[in-house]
Amino acid sequence: MATDQKPITGDWYANTDGKFIRIWGLVYQQDQLSRVVIQRLSGKRYHIRLANWLKLDLVRYPLPEEKRNAL
Repeated sequence: MATDQKPITGDWYANTDGKFIRIWGLVYQQDQLSRVVIQRLSGKRYHIRLANWLKLDLVRYPLPEEKRNAL
């Protein structure tokens, strides 16, 4: 199942392997979302194309608002 959610900066997602990624940022070209900057728990960041983001099998990881703001 592919991700059909728009990536939101600061939100956490878990993949089918149980690994977590965070949306660190979004890259726009000509006023359109083109890339997603993801961050793993290790701190490493990666740029992926929006088309590849939409192919990922992710589940949004719900965190309470106060914990999200602390990250």
